[in-house]
Amino acid sequence: RVEFAQAESGTLVAISPKTGKILALATYPTFDANKPGEALPGVTVNHALVDAYEPGSTAKVMTLAGLLNEGLANPNTALTIPPVLKRNGKTFRDHEPHGTLRLTMTGVLAKSSNIGTIQAAELMGPEMFNSYLTKFGVGQATGMQFPGESKGRLPKLENWSGTSFPTCAFGQGYMVTAVQIASM
Repeated sequence: RVEFAQAESGTLVAISPKTGKILALATYPTFDANKPGEALPGVTVNHALVDAYEPGSTAKVMTLAGLLNEGLANPNTALTIPPVLKRNGKTFRDHEPHGTLRLTMTGVLAKSSNIGTIQAAELMGPEMFNSYLTKFGVGQATGMQFPGESKGRLPKLENWSGTSFPTCAFGQGYMVTAVQIASM
């Protein structure tokens, strides 16, 4: 599928939702482990554990899970989503332009609304939100003790800028590995 997508590489992580056990972990292109000297440069790296990236919209699940867990919202809690949202001098938009919408939390997730996710996160505030990112393992080693494993990166709350909270709510401003995001 990497060739079909015309991508340079691909990573697959399959985890059991019941146990958290990794069922499969693969990167492509790959190499013959019996002949590592013949491998192309960079191919011997386990990108699922070494490379960190901003999770983007996949992280919206963590934001909404924290709200649900705290009882601050439920799947049917509705929000009014304006066409744009201004926070600390920055204007936030959704991927697709729209007028004012009325979405439930389920709808915010289904539409992948950045604005709705920011508004949802504001129901819990930055301190509680940050604690959920930490509980989900952002910025922490997985415990697999894999050589060269990245912990990702979560800036300390006291170092957040005026726009860190809204951008982190929809998955920007911090970094995770593929294994971390799959386990979340």
